[in-house]
Amino acid sequence: MMKQMSARAHVALGQTFLLGTLLMIAMLLGIIPDEERALLEGRATLAEAVAVNGSALVTQSNLNRLEATLGLIVGRNDDLLSASVRHESGRALVTIGNHQELWRPTAEAKSTGSQIVVPLWSRDRPWGQVELRFRPLRSEGWLGYLQGKELQLMAFMSLLSFGLFYLYLGKMLELLDPSEGG
Repeated sequence: MMKQMSARAHVALGQTFLLGTLLMIAMLLGIIPDEERALLEGRATLAEAVAVNGSALVTQSNLNRLEATLGLIVGRNDDLLSASVRHESGRALVTIGNHQELWRPTAEAKSTGSQIVVPLWSRDRPWGQVELRFRPLRSEGWLGYLQGKELQLMAFMSLLSFGLFYLYLGKMLELLDPSEGG
């Protein structure tokens, strides 16, 4: 009986690995939706829209309207924690929310998943930038990796499928056992 259980466990484990491989291929092909990527694309689209509107408003020297627009956008988006309009000189002219404490300056003003920097233009010349600080999509380090939806899906499917495969194989091997004489 012990040998049969071991064989059953090995076959169930093999089937589980096959299922896991199929899930990874589906993720790589984009068949399984990537929620994090969709959120990042949405944030980038919002930042571009703010920059286009902001460039028009700084060209008109209408910082009050830009501040009101940014305030409305931050107020209506739970993931957007703060925003700022920074002149080319480095001086913040408009600040919404607790931007000074939340913003982490990066080398070369690069955007990340939680901080987006978009240039503002005035009459075909660089004028400054809009800085948008979003809520991080996941924690940093190993905890963030464990919070990833892909890993959670793989773990859920692997555990559940192994248990089901194991039970199914047990029943099938019992039915197919020639020593039963049935």
